[in-house]
Amino acid sequence: MLGGPAASMQIDVAGPKTANSETSLLLEFGPDGNGRSDPAPDPGLSPAATFTVSASFGGSRVFSLGGGSEERVFAGKLVAFQHLDPPNAPGLYALSIVHLQDVPVGAVETWTVRIEGLPARGGRVIASIRQGNFRSLSPTGPVPRPPSIGLLPPPLAAGAVSSLVVRSFDGLDLSHLSSEMLEIVPPNDVSVRSVGNASPNTAIVSVDIGRCAAGGERTLVIHGQDTSASTIFAVTAAQDASISVVPNGVINFSSAMLNVAASGCLNLSDLTPAQVLIEPSDGISDIAVTVLSATSANVAFEVAENVQMGTHTLSIVKGGLRATDKFLVARHPPPHSGACGAGQKCCGQTDHGSCAGSCIPRSQHC
Repeated sequence: MLGGPAASMQIDVAGPKTANSETSLLLEFGPDGNGRSDPAPDPGLSPAATFTVSASFGGSRVFSLGGGSEERVFAGKLVAFQHLDPPNAPGLYALSIVHLQDVPVGAVETWTVRIEGLPARGGRVIASIRQGNFRSLSPTGPVPRPPSIGLLPPPLAAGAVSSLVVRSFDGLDLSHLSSEMLEIVPPNDVSVRSVGNASPNTAIVSVDIGRCAAGGERTLVIHGQDTSASTIFAVTAAQDASISVVPNGVINFSSAMLNVAASGCLNLSDLTPAQVLIEPSDGISDIAVTVLSATSANVAFEVAENVQMGTHTLSIVKGGLRATDKFLVARHPPPHSGACGAGQKCCGQTDHGSCAGSCIPRSQHC
């Protein structure tokens, strides 16, 4: 739509239509990429925008962006206007016309939708209709590309203050850019510190990146008075993570449990078995996790009789971080005759204090 802050479209609804059938018009405002939700695209509509619906046989009703319904004004019709999914699709609206009576063969109703409050520079709208046909739209024309921005950073490292050189395209003026106009999505451990050297086409944005910021993509969004623009930049996670496991050894043909203690940026509060790797993995099965705190978790697993003996590595792979520690797998000791040593327990029958089975560390399961 081009040529001013208002536009009109007409649709024809031809009979026959049975009672309680529905004609529906979908309107989607905004730039390409309305399927994106992080962040959702700006439809460019003023909060005061209105949709005036009128019919060739009489009746007219003004709807705000909040929507509503009307049954008395339009004879034999129930007309409703809805904002379908504001959080995820802020530019998607629906006009529903329910025919409460039959529309006879040969009859043609013409409905007009006048939209006021469109951006003065024009805007992009996609429309589709069911049980009707488009008749006209005015004004129309090629719509200029929406304003956009680009960045000139390498991947930004966690734990540092970094500068983003922002460049504007297609008419977005950065001369008055301020921190209040900027948003970073998702905001976790990343925030805007300041804006400097602002000019019509460029500005430098200083960004604080927390020491434990997760790696991955972030979106920088500029919110203007009547438009917005966004672009993506990358954050590289700091590899500041380590773990230690206790005890440092298990035996074959047993149920084992190791306590994992984390430090640095590794958070174990939502650790899952899928994030625990034990290598070599042959002979290791049924890994389970019990979270004790953000820095401590118990990892239980079954050790087969034919497991490879020697050094194994337990790794936690989470949030772009990988931390490892080693433990030993030893052969199950032969049956023991006599008392077990300090810190051990007997796996087997006891007779007058003597162990007729195996002595293993108390932290292990028989």
